[in-house]
Amino acid sequence: MIVGYKIDINFISLMSRSSLPPFRIVFIFILVFFQFTSCKNIKSNNIKVAGAANMQFALLEIADLFEVETGIHVSLISGSSGKLTAQILEGAPFDVFVSADAFYPRKIVEAGKSIALPKVYAYGNLILLSLNPEIQASLVNLKSKSVQHIAIANPRSAPYGKAAEQVLNYYNLYDDVSSKLVFGESIAQTNQFLISSAAEIAITAKSTLYSLENNAYYNFIELDKNCYKTIEQSAILIKNSNGNESDAKKFYLFLFSDKAQAILTKSGYDVPAKILK
Repeated sequence: MIVGYKIDINFISLMSRSSLPPFRIVFIFILVFFQFTSCKNIKSNNIKVAGAANMQFALLEIADLFEVETGIHVSLISGSSGKLTAQILEGAPFDVFVSADAFYPRKIVEAGKSIALPKVYAYGNLILLSLNPEIQASLVNLKSKSVQHIAIANPRSAPYGKAAEQVLNYYNLYDDVSSKLVFGESIAQTNQFLISSAAEIAITAKSTLYSLENNAYYNFIELDKNCYKTIEQSAILIKNSNGNESDAKKFYLFLFSDKAQAILTKSGYDVPAKILK
């Protein structure tokens, strides 16, 4: 492949009028050419990580620590696991996918878009959350007149939304409260419904509490893990032509390190008993 480079015409004109010997002019041209092309070929230490919305704040802290230790910058793209998966299948140039479950990473494996099989990095937990001092977070209150809107993530694209549906069905509440449900595209939007008072209560990720530490008021209950399927949050390396496989693998492995797992624990997740060796 022939690559074209644009050289300033004034520089060429200046060299043609120069009194320098021809071999020196040729040497200068060669030096300028290689300096220019070498700058073109410098590879930036930058990887793109697609992360489930519930992991937004934990991933930011993990990515910052990773950059300090390695010098590799991480660009984070947040969204629902379903929508991020659709983007990856369409060829989005992500290097690592940090999902809210194992289902969507398996779809990427089936499509031949992964470097290896996904691995569980954490287990998610559900809470019932209220930011209103007059509304206590309780399952009984979901049916009360004081609660007009209940925010959950969209079950079709967000694993936490599917788990929220399972909770409501487990307690035989779904039919009674289905008209009150408002669906966020992701956990981030679900929480925004609560913050903006578009919903009085939400079934959301426990990791949400990590972002509400400075909020004036909130109350919550942790929902019984037996009433919804285990949320196996999994990560996977994406196959692409970015040339960042080595750096991407470093971040992937860092996700299973003691330091990253400590961040996940304080952010409300359970971590695997045996982390990656």
